[in-house]
Parts: sequence; C-alpha cells; structure tokens
Amino acid sequence: MAHTCDDCEETFRTLTKLRLHDCPGPALTDPDHVSKIIEQTGEISQGDVVAAFPEQSVPTEEVEALEEADGIHTAMSLMSGSPGTGQTERIALQTPTAGAVIEYFPQRGWIAVRTVAGEDKTDDQLSGALMEQVQDWQSVVTDLALGHASGDVDAKQQLRDELGI
Repeated sequence: MAHTCDDCEETFRTLTKLRLHDCPGPALTDPDHVSKIIEQTGEISQGDVVAAFPEQSVPTEEVEALEEADGIHTAMSLMSGSPGTGQTERIALQTPTAGAVIEYFPQRGWIAVRTVAGEDKTDDQLSGALMEQVQDWQSVVTDLALGHASGDVDAKQQLRDELGI
C-alpha cells in the first residue's frame, strides 16, 4: 500500500519512509500558502520568525514565482546561499498592507530583519520604504562583517542585539 505526503504529494512504499522524508512543505505559490504569507507579513515585527516560510533556504525560482501570486506586490531574492545552489537566503517581500526584509538563519528559520507598515501609504510609498529598509539592512550586515573580520566585533552578539533575539 502506497503512502502519500499531504503537503508535497510524494508517494512512498512504506509508512516509515513517509514519516522520515524531508518534506519541503507546500509550494510558496500555493494560494492558501500565499494567503498565510500575506497575513503574517502584515503582523510581523523585527526579530519575529516568519513561520509561513519553510525551515530552509528557498530556490530563487520559487521567490520569482511568488511575485506573480495574487496579493504579492514584490518578492525579490536579495542574497544567495552558497554559489551555484540557486537558493536564496534574503528576500524583500511586499504585500498590499506591509513590507519586510526576511533572512534565513539556520536553526532559527526565516526572521524579519526589517519591517515596514503599510497603513496610510500608497503602493509606491510602501515600495520606497521597503527599498530603504533593504539598504539599511545591507549596511548593518556589511558593518557586522567588517567588524568581525577585523576582530573588533562579536558579530553574533551584535546581530542578536540588532534583531532583539
């Protein structure tokens, strides 16, 4: 008897293989999942884990496809993982009501490193504010990397302090 994963629909010959498989979960572009992303983006604060994203980096193609989903205004891959993997670890995300820069941290998941509230903002204003947050976060990451490389900074502690985690 075959056993099928409810999330990814992969089929396994044994129940043990089903239970042990490394399920990627539902596709980011699944309409129900997009709704969760939109809802969570409107409610997150800096330092929050974005549970609507998988507990791993995601393929750049999925981020590009997410941008085409209804209700997503921007989904932009900002940082790749190891060269040649096609995985992304930092994303700028804009919905009709909010924006966020999210980054994947192993053992922690996707964390909102910068957020933008969308109330009283046009789409263009929200997009501009999101791009400012992208630049701000990149500046912080660069400063942390330079400080760590020179030995002057405990980068892990400063990152925790920056995100409030």
